[in-house]
Amino acid sequence: MSAASPGFRRHRPAQFWLLGLLLLVGTALPALALDKPHREVLPNGATLLVLPTRSSPTVSVNVFVKVGSFEETAQTNGITHFYEHLFFRGTPNLSGHQFKRAIEAIGGTTNAATTRDFTHFYINLPRMQVERGMSLLADALINAELSDESVDQERKAVLEEYRLGSESPLRVMSTRLYEMAYGRHPYGKPIIGTEENISSFQRQDFLRFRDAFYAPERTSVVIVGDVELQEVLPRARELFGAFRREAAVPEVLPDPVSPPEQEVRVVETSASTRTSFVILGYPGPSVQDRPDIYQVDVLAFMLGIGRGSLLGRELVDTRKAMEAGVDFLTQRHPGLIVVSGVAPAGQEEALREDLLAVVEKVREGDFSDRDLVRARNFLRSTYLLGNETNSGKADSLGFYAAIDEVDFATTYLQEIEKVTRQDVIQAARKYLGPGRYCLVVKARRPAGEEERAGR
Repeated sequence: MSAASPGFRRHRPAQFWLLGLLLLVGTALPALALDKPHREVLPNGATLLVLPTRSSPTVSVNVFVKVGSFEETAQTNGITHFYEHLFFRGTPNLSGHQFKRAIEAIGGTTNAATTRDFTHFYINLPRMQVERGMSLLADALINAELSDESVDQERKAVLEEYRLGSESPLRVMSTRLYEMAYGRHPYGKPIIGTEENISSFQRQDFLRFRDAFYAPERTSVVIVGDVELQEVLPRARELFGAFRREAAVPEVLPDPVSPPEQEVRVVETSASTRTSFVILGYPGPSVQDRPDIYQVDVLAFMLGIGRGSLLGRELVDTRKAMEAGVDFLTQRHPGLIVVSGVAPAGQEEALREDLLAVVEKVREGDFSDRDLVRARNFLRSTYLLGNETNSGKADSLGFYAAIDEVDFATTYLQEIEKVTRQDVIQAARKYLGPGRYCLVVKARRPAGEEERAGR
Protein backbone atom coordinates (compact mmCIF):
# COMPACT_ATOMS: atom_id res chain seq x y z
CA MET A 1 0.00 0.00 0.00
CA SER A 2 1.35 3.36 -0.88
CA ALA A 3 0.66 7.07 -0.75
CA ALA A 4 2.24 7.48 -4.13
CA SER A 5 0.36 6.97 -7.35
CA PRO A 6 -0.38 3.45 -8.45
CA GLY A 7 1.66 1.80 -11.19
CA PHE A 8 -0.34 3.36 -14.01
CA ARG A 9 1.84 2.90 -17.07
CA ARG A 10 4.84 4.57 -15.51
CA HIS A 11 7.62 5.13 -18.01
CA ARG A 12 10.85 3.54 -16.92
CA PRO A 13 13.72 5.81 -17.89
CA ALA A 14 17.27 4.63 -17.44
CA GLN A 15 17.76 7.49 -14.98
CA PHE A 16 17.46 5.74 -11.60
CA TRP A 17 17.33 8.91 -9.50
CA LEU A 18 14.82 10.48 -11.83
CA LEU A 19 12.56 7.43 -11.67
CA GLY A 20 12.51 7.73 -7.88
CA LEU A 21 11.60 11.39 -8.03
CA LEU A 22 8.87 10.89 -10.59
CA LEU A 23 7.26 8.11 -8.58
CA LEU A 24 7.03 10.49 -5.63
CA VAL A 25 5.73 13.37 -7.72
CA GLY A 26 3.01 10.99 -8.80
CA THR A 27 3.64 9.71 -12.27
CA ALA A 28 0.66 8.28 -14.10
CA LEU A 29 0.68 8.44 -17.82
CA PRO A 30 -2.40 8.33 -20.05
CA ALA A 31 -3.56 5.05 -21.46
CA LEU A 32 -3.26 3.68 -24.94
CA ALA A 33 -6.32 3.20 -27.07
CA LEU A 34 -8.25 0.28 -25.63
CA ASP A 35 -11.29 -1.66 -26.75
CA LYS A 36 -14.42 -0.07 -25.37
CA PRO A 37 -15.58 -1.87 -22.24
CA HIS A 38 -19.16 -2.66 -21.39
CA ARG A 39 -20.26 0.30 -19.28
CA GLU A 40 -23.35 0.73 -17.20
CA VAL A 41 -24.43 2.86 -14.27
CA LEU A 42 -26.17 0.81 -11.62
CA PRO A 43 -29.40 2.13 -10.03
CA ASN A 44 -27.43 3.19 -6.94
CA GLY A 45 -25.09 5.39 -9.04
CA ALA A 46 -22.01 3.12 -9.14
CA THR A 47 -20.32 2.66 -12.53
CA LEU A 48 -19.59 -0.86 -13.73
CA LEU A 49 -16.96 -1.41 -16.45
CA VAL A 50 -16.26 -4.89 -17.83
CA LEU A 51 -13.77 -5.66 -20.59
CA PRO A 52 -13.51 -9.33 -21.65
CA THR A 53 -10.04 -10.29 -22.93
CA ARG A 54 -8.44 -13.55 -23.90
CA SER A 55 -4.77 -12.76 -23.32
CA SER A 56 -4.48 -14.98 -20.22
CA PRO A 57 -6.76 -17.07 -17.97
CA THR A 58 -6.74 -14.35 -15.32
CA VAL A 59 -8.98 -11.51 -14.18
CA SER A 60 -8.27 -8.16 -12.53
CA VAL A 61 -11.08 -6.95 -10.25
CA ASN A 62 -10.75 -3.30 -9.27
CA VAL A 63 -12.54 -0.65 -7.26
CA PHE A 64 -11.75 3.01 -7.90
CA VAL A 65 -13.25 5.54 -5.46
CA LYS A 66 -13.14 9.21 -6.38
CA VAL A 67 -11.68 10.42 -3.11
CA GLY A 68 -8.06 11.39 -2.57
CA SER A 69 -6.11 14.03 -0.68
CA PHE A 70 -7.96 16.49 -2.93
CA GLU A 71 -11.07 16.12 -0.73
CA GLU A 72 -9.22 16.68 2.54
CA THR A 73 -9.02 19.72 4.79
CA ALA A 74 -6.07 20.72 6.95
CA GLN A 75 -7.69 18.81 9.81
CA THR A 76 -8.31 15.64 7.78
CA ASN A 77 -5.15 15.66 5.65
CA GLY A 78 -3.90 12.07 5.48
CA ILE A 79 -7.19 10.36 6.33
CA THR A 80 -7.71 9.03 2.78
CA HIS A 81 -4.39 7.20 2.78
CA PHE A 82 -4.91 5.95 6.35
CA TYR A 83 -8.34 4.60 5.37
CA GLU A 84 -6.76 2.76 2.45
CA HIS A 85 -4.69 0.85 5.01
CA LEU A 86 -7.87 -0.08 6.89
CA PHE A 87 -9.82 -1.29 3.86
CA PHE A 88 -8.97 -4.99 4.23
CA ARG A 89 -8.74 -4.96 8.04
CA GLY A 90 -12.04 -6.71 8.53
CA THR A 91 -15.81 -6.67 8.21
CA PRO A 92 -18.58 -8.37 10.21
CA ASN A 93 -18.11 -11.30 7.81
CA LEU A 94 -14.30 -11.69 7.82
CA SER A 95 -11.47 -10.53 10.04
CA GLY A 96 -8.40 -8.87 8.54
CA HIS A 97 -6.42 -12.12 8.75
CA GLN A 98 -9.28 -14.05 7.17
CA PHE A 99 -9.38 -11.56 4.29
CA LYS A 100 -5.70 -12.08 3.57
CA ARG A 101 -6.00 -15.85 3.79
CA ALA A 102 -9.10 -15.85 1.59
CA ILE A 103 -7.31 -13.91 -1.15
CA GLU A 104 -4.27 -16.18 -0.97
CA ALA A 105 -6.47 -19.30 -0.98
CA ILE A 106 -7.90 -18.40 -4.39
CA GLY A 107 -4.44 -17.65 -5.80
CA GLY A 108 -4.99 -13.90 -5.75
CA THR A 109 -2.76 -10.92 -5.15
CA THR A 110 -4.00 -7.59 -3.86
CA ASN A 111 -2.81 -4.08 -3.24
CA ALA A 112 -4.08 -0.51 -3.04
CA ALA A 113 -2.88 3.04 -3.54
CA THR A 114 -3.96 6.57 -2.72
CA THR A 115 -3.51 9.53 -5.05
CA ARG A 116 -4.59 13.15 -5.01
CA ASP A 117 -7.68 12.31 -7.08
CA PHE A 118 -8.79 8.80 -6.13
CA THR A 119 -8.13 5.61 -4.19
CA HIS A 120 -7.64 2.27 -5.97
CA PHE A 121 -8.04 -1.30 -4.66
CA TYR A 122 -7.60 -4.46 -6.68
CA ILE A 123 -7.39 -8.24 -6.63
CA ASN A 124 -5.73 -10.12 -9.51
CA LEU A 125 -6.74 -13.76 -9.62
CA PRO A 126 -7.41 -16.85 -11.78
CA ARG A 127 -10.50 -16.59 -13.98
CA MET A 128 -12.45 -19.33 -12.14
CA GLN A 129 -12.26 -17.29 -8.92
CA VAL A 130 -13.68 -14.03 -10.25
CA GLU A 131 -16.93 -14.31 -8.29
CA ARG A 132 -15.04 -14.80 -5.03
CA GLY A 133 -12.80 -11.84 -5.81
CA MET A 134 -15.80 -9.61 -6.47
CA SER A 135 -17.41 -10.76 -3.21
CA LEU A 136 -14.31 -9.91 -1.17
CA LEU A 137 -13.93 -6.46 -2.69
CA ALA A 138 -17.62 -5.65 -2.31
CA ASP A 139 -17.60 -6.77 1.32
CA ALA A 140 -14.64 -4.52 2.17
CA LEU A 141 -16.08 -1.60 0.21
CA ILE A 142 -19.49 -1.71 1.86
CA ASN A 143 -18.85 -3.18 5.30
CA ALA A 144 -15.35 -2.15 6.47
CA GLU A 145 -15.57 -2.46 10.25
CA LEU A 146 -12.80 -0.02 11.20
CA SER A 147 -12.31 -1.41 14.68
CA ASP A 148 -10.30 0.47 17.30
CA GLU A 149 -7.75 -2.34 17.27
CA SER A 150 -7.32 -2.10 13.50
CA VAL A 151 -6.92 1.68 13.68
CA ASP A 152 -4.22 1.39 16.34
CA GLN A 153 -2.35 -1.33 14.43
CA GLU A 154 -2.41 0.51 11.10
CA ARG A 155 -1.46 3.79 12.77
CA LYS A 156 1.93 2.25 13.53
CA ALA A 157 2.39 1.27 9.88
CA VAL A 158 1.34 4.68 8.56
CA LEU A 159 3.55 6.55 11.03
CA GLU A 160 6.50 4.40 10.01
CA GLU A 161 5.77 5.15 6.36
CA TYR A 162 5.59 8.85 7.21
CA ARG A 163 8.91 8.79 9.06
CA LEU A 164 10.66 6.91 6.28
CA GLY A 165 9.33 9.47 3.81
CA SER A 166 10.51 12.38 5.92
CA GLU A 167 14.03 10.96 5.70
CA SER A 168 13.87 10.54 1.92
CA PRO A 169 15.29 13.51 -0.02
CA LEU A 170 13.16 12.57 -3.04
CA ARG A 171 9.90 12.61 -1.08
CA VAL A 172 10.86 15.85 0.66
CA MET A 173 11.57 17.44 -2.73
CA SER A 174 8.25 16.32 -4.17
CA THR A 175 6.33 17.64 -1.16
CA ARG A 176 8.13 20.96 -1.27
CA LEU A 177 7.53 21.42 -5.00
CA TYR A 178 3.80 20.81 -4.70
CA GLU A 179 3.57 23.18 -1.73
CA MET A 180 5.25 25.87 -3.81
CA ALA A 181 3.10 25.35 -6.86
CA TYR A 182 -0.32 24.85 -5.28
CA GLY A 183 -0.26 26.73 -2.00
CA ARG A 184 -3.70 26.37 -0.35
CA HIS A 185 -5.21 24.40 -3.23
CA PRO A 186 -5.85 20.76 -2.18
CA TYR A 187 -3.06 19.48 -4.44
CA GLY A 188 -0.59 21.34 -2.22
CA LYS A 189 -1.14 18.97 0.71
CA PRO A 190 0.98 15.82 1.12
CA ILE A 191 -0.97 12.65 0.34
CA ILE A 192 0.30 10.87 3.44
CA GLY A 193 -0.80 13.76 5.66
CA THR A 194 0.84 15.19 8.76
CA GLU A 195 2.30 13.33 11.71
CA GLU A 196 -0.07 15.15 14.05
CA ASN A 197 -3.15 14.07 12.07
CA ILE A 198 -2.00 10.49 11.67
CA SER A 199 -1.43 10.27 15.43
CA SER A 200 -4.84 11.70 16.32
CA PHE A 201 -7.34 10.03 13.95
CA GLN A 202 -9.84 7.81 15.75
CA ARG A 203 -12.48 5.28 14.67
CA GLN A 204 -15.24 7.88 14.57
CA ASP A 205 -13.18 10.01 12.16
CA PHE A 206 -12.92 7.10 9.73
CA LEU A 207 -16.61 6.26 10.01
CA ARG A 208 -17.54 9.85 9.14
CA PHE A 209 -15.04 9.84 6.28
CA ARG A 210 -16.31 6.53 4.90
CA ASP A 211 -19.96 7.53 5.09
CA ALA A 212 -19.25 10.88 3.40
CA PHE A 213 -16.96 9.82 0.56
CA TYR A 214 -17.14 6.05 0.01
CA ALA A 215 -20.39 6.37 -1.89
CA PRO A 216 -21.65 4.50 -4.96
CA GLU A 217 -21.79 7.63 -7.13
CA ARG A 218 -18.05 8.07 -6.51
CA THR A 219 -17.23 4.43 -7.27
CA SER A 220 -16.16 2.62 -10.44
CA VAL A 221 -15.91 -1.18 -10.47
CA VAL A 222 -13.56 -2.32 -13.24
CA ILE A 223 -13.29 -5.99 -14.25
CA VAL A 224 -10.87 -6.96 -17.02
CA GLY A 225 -9.90 -10.45 -18.08
CA ASP A 226 -11.04 -13.86 -19.24
CA VAL A 227 -14.73 -13.49 -18.42
CA GLU A 228 -18.05 -13.78 -20.21
CA LEU A 229 -20.28 -10.74 -19.87
CA GLN A 230 -23.45 -12.75 -19.39
CA GLU A 231 -21.81 -14.64 -16.53
CA VAL A 232 -20.10 -11.84 -14.63
CA LEU A 233 -22.63 -9.01 -14.98
CA PRO A 234 -25.52 -10.46 -12.91
CA ARG A 235 -23.29 -11.14 -9.91
CA ALA A 236 -21.49 -7.80 -10.20
CA ARG A 237 -24.82 -5.98 -10.30
CA GLU A 238 -26.03 -7.89 -7.27
CA LEU A 239 -22.90 -7.32 -5.18
CA PHE A 240 -22.12 -3.70 -5.98
CA GLY A 241 -25.74 -2.68 -6.51
CA ALA A 242 -26.29 -3.27 -2.79
CA PHE A 243 -23.91 -0.39 -1.99
CA ARG A 244 -25.66 2.50 -0.18
CA ARG A 245 -24.48 5.59 1.68
CA GLU A 246 -27.20 7.82 3.10
CA ALA A 247 -24.84 10.56 4.34
CA ALA A 248 -22.66 10.90 1.24
CA VAL A 249 -21.63 14.44 0.38
CA PRO A 250 -21.80 15.79 -3.19
CA GLU A 251 -18.59 16.54 -5.02
CA VAL A 252 -17.41 20.05 -4.20
CA LEU A 253 -14.95 21.81 -6.46
CA PRO A 254 -12.36 24.07 -4.82
CA ASP A 255 -11.21 27.39 -6.13
CA PRO A 256 -9.27 26.95 -9.40
CA VAL A 257 -5.52 26.72 -9.36
CA SER A 258 -4.11 30.23 -9.29
CA PRO A 259 -2.43 31.31 -12.53
CA PRO A 260 1.35 31.29 -12.25
CA GLU A 261 3.15 34.45 -11.37
CA GLN A 262 5.09 36.00 -14.21
CA GLU A 263 8.19 36.17 -12.06
CA VAL A 264 10.17 33.03 -11.34
CA ARG A 265 9.78 31.78 -7.79
CA VAL A 266 12.96 30.15 -6.53
CA VAL A 267 13.39 28.23 -3.29
CA GLU A 268 16.74 26.88 -2.20
CA THR A 269 17.18 24.12 0.34
CA SER A 270 19.62 21.37 1.18
CA ALA A 271 19.25 17.64 1.64
CA SER A 272 21.35 14.68 2.69
CA THR A 273 22.49 13.79 -0.82
CA ARG A 274 25.86 13.67 -2.52
CA THR A 275 24.56 15.47 -5.61
CA SER A 276 22.39 18.53 -6.21
CA PHE A 277 19.02 18.82 -7.93
CA VAL A 278 17.30 21.54 -9.90
CA ILE A 279 13.56 21.05 -10.34
CA LEU A 280 11.43 23.36 -12.49
CA GLY A 281 7.65 23.15 -12.08
CA TYR A 282 5.41 24.59 -14.78
CA PRO A 283 1.61 24.68 -14.30
CA GLY A 284 0.16 22.46 -17.01
CA PRO A 285 -3.27 21.42 -18.32
CA SER A 286 -5.92 19.31 -16.61
CA VAL A 287 -7.62 16.27 -18.13
CA GLN A 288 -10.39 18.64 -19.27
CA ASP A 289 -8.01 20.78 -21.35
CA ARG A 290 -8.14 19.21 -24.79
CA PRO A 291 -6.33 19.06 -27.11
CA ASP A 292 -3.65 20.59 -24.85
CA ILE A 293 -3.34 17.45 -22.76
CA TYR A 294 -2.31 15.37 -25.78
CA GLN A 295 0.13 18.01 -26.98
CA VAL A 296 1.82 18.23 -23.58
CA ASP A 297 2.17 14.43 -23.44
CA VAL A 298 4.08 14.43 -26.72
CA LEU A 299 6.04 17.49 -25.61
CA ALA A 300 7.11 15.71 -22.41
CA PHE A 301 8.36 12.64 -24.28
CA MET A 302 10.25 14.76 -26.80
CA LEU A 303 11.81 17.07 -24.23
CA GLY A 304 12.86 14.69 -21.52
CA ILE A 305 11.60 11.10 -21.43
CA GLY A 306 14.22 8.60 -22.55
CA ARG A 307 17.90 8.96 -23.34
CA GLY A 308 17.07 9.95 -26.91
CA SER A 309 15.13 12.99 -25.69
CA LEU A 310 16.46 16.52 -26.10
CA LEU A 311 17.55 16.73 -22.46
CA GLY A 312 19.13 13.30 -22.68
CA ARG A 313 21.17 14.20 -25.75
CA GLU A 314 22.05 17.79 -24.93
CA LEU A 315 22.72 17.54 -21.20
CA VAL A 316 23.36 13.93 -20.19
CA ASP A 317 25.30 12.77 -23.25
CA THR A 318 27.44 15.92 -23.13
CA ARG A 319 27.96 15.47 -19.36
CA LYS A 320 26.46 18.83 -18.49
CA ALA A 321 24.17 16.88 -16.18
CA MET A 322 24.36 13.49 -14.59
CA GLU A 323 20.68 12.92 -15.37
CA ALA A 324 17.80 15.04 -16.65
CA GLY A 325 14.18 14.41 -17.53
CA VAL A 326 10.55 15.51 -17.65
CA ASP A 327 7.42 14.30 -15.92
CA PHE A 328 3.78 15.20 -16.39
CA LEU A 329 0.83 13.72 -14.51
CA THR A 330 -2.69 13.95 -15.90
CA GLN A 331 -5.05 15.00 -13.12
CA ARG A 332 -8.59 16.26 -12.51
CA HIS A 333 -7.15 19.76 -12.08
CA PRO A 334 -4.10 21.34 -13.70
CA GLY A 335 -1.03 19.22 -13.11
CA LEU A 336 2.65 20.12 -13.03
CA ILE A 337 5.08 19.75 -15.89
CA VAL A 338 8.28 18.94 -14.03
CA VAL A 339 11.65 19.49 -15.70
CA SER A 340 14.50 18.29 -13.52
CA GLY A 341 18.18 17.49 -13.48
CA VAL A 342 20.96 16.31 -11.20
CA ALA A 343 24.58 17.51 -11.13
CA PRO A 344 27.58 17.45 -8.81
CA ALA A 345 27.42 19.72 -5.79
CA GLY A 346 28.19 23.35 -6.62
CA GLN A 347 26.92 23.21 -10.21
CA GLU A 348 23.30 24.10 -9.47
CA GLU A 349 23.22 27.43 -11.28
CA ALA A 350 24.86 26.06 -14.42
CA LEU A 351 22.42 23.16 -14.42
CA ARG A 352 19.45 25.49 -14.13
CA GLU A 353 20.64 27.57 -17.08
CA ASP A 354 21.25 24.44 -19.15
CA LEU A 355 17.74 23.11 -18.42
CA LEU A 356 16.18 26.45 -19.33
CA ALA A 357 18.20 26.62 -22.55
CA VAL A 358 16.82 23.30 -23.79
CA VAL A 359 13.28 24.33 -22.82
CA GLU A 360 13.71 27.55 -24.79
CA LYS A 361 14.81 25.58 -27.85
CA VAL A 362 11.50 23.75 -27.88
CA ARG A 363 9.59 27.01 -27.42
CA GLU A 364 11.39 28.35 -30.49
CA GLY A 365 10.79 25.21 -32.53
CA ASP A 366 14.47 24.30 -32.60
CA PHE A 367 13.98 20.54 -32.92
CA SER A 368 13.73 18.13 -35.84
CA ASP A 369 10.80 16.22 -37.27
CA ARG A 370 12.72 13.12 -36.29
CA ASP A 371 12.52 14.25 -32.65
CA LEU A 372 8.75 14.48 -32.94
CA VAL A 373 8.43 11.05 -34.57
CA ARG A 374 10.64 9.50 -31.89
CA ALA A 375 8.50 11.04 -29.14
CA ARG A 376 5.26 9.69 -30.58
CA ASN A 377 6.75 6.25 -31.20
CA PHE A 378 8.21 6.01 -27.70
CA LEU A 379 4.95 7.21 -26.19
CA ARG A 380 3.01 4.58 -28.12
CA SER A 381 5.33 1.71 -27.21
CA THR A 382 5.38 2.73 -23.55
CA TYR A 383 1.61 2.53 -23.40
CA LEU A 384 1.47 -0.74 -25.29
CA LEU A 385 3.83 -2.27 -22.76
CA GLY A 386 1.87 -0.76 -19.88
CA ASN A 387 -1.36 -2.32 -21.11
CA GLU A 388 -0.14 -5.81 -21.94
CA THR A 389 -1.73 -7.29 -18.83
CA ASN A 390 -5.31 -7.39 -17.64
CA SER A 391 -4.21 -5.42 -14.59
CA GLY A 392 -2.68 -2.74 -16.80
CA LYS A 393 -5.84 -2.44 -18.88
CA ALA A 394 -7.95 -2.16 -15.75
CA ASP A 395 -5.63 0.54 -14.40
CA SER A 396 -6.07 2.54 -17.58
CA LEU A 397 -9.86 2.29 -17.66
CA GLY A 398 -10.31 2.94 -13.95
CA PHE A 399 -7.86 5.82 -13.88
CA TYR A 400 -9.80 7.79 -16.46
CA ALA A 401 -13.19 6.74 -15.12
CA ALA A 402 -12.08 8.28 -11.81
CA ILE A 403 -10.75 11.59 -13.12
CA ASP A 404 -12.83 12.10 -16.28
CA GLU A 405 -14.53 9.62 -18.61
CA VAL A 406 -13.43 6.16 -19.66
CA ASP A 407 -13.67 7.17 -23.34
CA PHE A 408 -10.47 9.17 -22.85
CA ALA A 409 -8.58 5.88 -22.62
CA THR A 410 -10.25 4.32 -25.66
CA THR A 411 -9.44 7.23 -28.01
CA TYR A 412 -6.06 8.31 -26.65
CA LEU A 413 -3.74 6.99 -29.35
CA GLN A 414 -5.89 8.46 -32.10
CA GLU A 415 -5.49 11.87 -30.51
CA ILE A 416 -1.73 11.48 -30.06
CA GLU A 417 -1.32 10.75 -33.78
CA LYS A 418 -2.94 14.12 -34.55
CA VAL A 419 -0.28 16.12 -32.67
CA THR A 420 1.82 18.16 -35.08
CA ARG A 421 5.09 20.03 -34.82
CA GLN A 422 3.22 23.32 -34.50
CA ASP A 423 1.05 21.84 -31.74
CA VAL A 424 4.14 21.00 -29.70
CA ILE A 425 5.58 24.49 -30.16
CA GLN A 426 2.26 26.02 -29.21
CA ALA A 427 2.02 23.88 -26.07
CA ALA A 428 5.60 24.74 -25.08
CA ARG A 429 4.95 28.46 -25.46
CA LYS A 430 1.69 28.23 -23.54
CA TYR A 431 2.88 26.12 -20.61
CA LEU A 432 6.68 26.39 -20.44
CA GLY A 433 6.66 30.14 -19.99
CA PRO A 434 8.10 32.51 -17.40
CA GLY A 435 5.63 31.63 -14.65
CA ARG A 436 7.48 28.69 -13.16
CA TYR A 437 8.61 27.39 -9.82
CA CYS A 438 12.24 26.47 -9.24
CA LEU A 439 13.42 24.26 -6.41
CA VAL A 440 17.19 24.10 -5.98
CA VAL A 441 18.34 21.32 -3.68
CA LYS A 442 21.97 21.59 -2.68
CA ALA A 443 23.89 18.55 -1.58
CA ARG A 444 24.57 18.07 2.10
CA ARG A 445 26.68 15.22 3.33
CA PRO A 446 24.55 12.66 5.23
CA ALA A 447 24.77 13.00 9.02
CA GLY A 448 26.83 9.84 9.53
CA GLU A 449 29.36 10.93 6.93
CA GLU A 450 29.55 14.43 8.45
CA GLU A 451 30.47 12.90 11.81
CA ARG A 452 33.17 10.71 10.27
CA ALA A 453 34.51 13.67 8.28
CA GLY A 454 34.80 15.76 11.45
CA ARG A 455 36.94 13.23 13.28
